[in-house]
Amino acid sequence: MNKKIYLMLVGIFAVTLSYSQIVLEPITSSVYEFLDEMAQMKYIELNSAVKPYSRMFIAKKLQEVEKNENDLNKRQQKELAFYFQDFNKELKNKGEFKKRKDLFFYKDSLFTLTVNPILGFEYATNSTGSYSHYWNGGEFYGYVGKHFGFSANLRDNGVSDILTGKNHLTPEQGANFKLNQGQTGGRSDYS
Repeated sequence: MNKKIYLMLVGIFAVTLSYSQIVLEPITSSVYEFLDEMAQMKYIELNSAVKPYSRMFIAKKLQEVEKNENDLNKRQQKELAFYFQDFNKELKNKGEFKKRKDLFFYKDSLFTLTVNPILGFEYATNSTGSYSHYWNGGEFYGYVGKHFGFSANLRDNGVSDILTGKNHLTPEQGANFKLNQGQTGGRSDYS
């Protein structure tokens, strides 16, 4: 009986490894806006209804855009160069490219790991008051061989006022806010 279970587990493991695992780019990344713009200009083809995209898919689409680099305006050329600093890590070996400055990056023939901090602040004001939102945390992603990918994106958020509710519709990302009993607004934190 133990031999059958062992063979079944080995079979499941072999089937699992026969399919490549990918690392998906978070949908909050600005690279999606750039790719959508390039698709509208007919430099690439995208099915923008199916997101998120894998980092490898994005890298290949950036390669397609690069073929038309001379047709891009200055801003688009700068954005293409900026995104290539990050996403060409999926295409080339260590030392063959200029990458963006990661907090930590390691790549060899079997293992790849990238670690970066996440920091941000947003402030808005109008005639009814002001709003602030800060976030901090980190992300990491990588590959083991050609068949296993992993990623995590963890961040803490703090907002001065909750701009969503039963009577509010907003394009902002939602969260599970925890308020004190009787509290209707004020600074809230979430992860």
